[in-house]
Amino acid sequence: RDAGKARKALYMASVVEKKVEPGFVKSCVRSFLARSHGVLEAKSLGPQAGGWEQGLPHFRESLMHLPTNANALYQMGMASLDSDRLAEAQDLFSRSLLLDPDFQAPYVNLAVVFLRRNDFERVLEVSEACLARHTASPMCHYHIGVACCQMALVLEAREGGGVRLLATEAREFEEHR
Repeated sequence: RDAGKARKALYMASVVEKKVEPGFVKSCVRSFLARSHGVLEAKSLGPQAGGWEQGLPHFRESLMHLPTNANALYQMGMASLDSDRLAEAQDLFSRSLLLDPDFQAPYVNLAVVFLRRNDFERVLEVSEACLARHTASPMCHYHIGVACCQMALVLEAREGGGVRLLATEAREFEEHR
């Protein structure tokens, strides 16, 4: 997409927004505009260059206008995830899902948080919750596969190290293998 055209469209929308009477509708429009500016900032730099971080002031402004903006919370979560602030990312993705349980992206990235923390049971829980709402989510199937593989490797290492597995762990090992 052309960033210049997008900035022009946002400018034109902000001109129109000034004519809107104060109230809830104006707050929604301002929230949308601020979030859109943040997305433009993020995309112009890209995630490898800290783009989500550059969008943070806009995402915060978006929440100031509309505290229930699940998208702004999600985008702030992406900035936290990209900066390896996992506890913060988990909180932001979870809050986003509380506001919009049909929003697929927070599920997917919340599973990434749990993968990075080696919390494989939570990866399964979040990915399965996403698949219950979005059956065509290949990222969730992938996350489930990675989590199952990692769980099997942990159990295999324990068994190989002479630690006798409990019966439930042995069954779990066979399921994940």
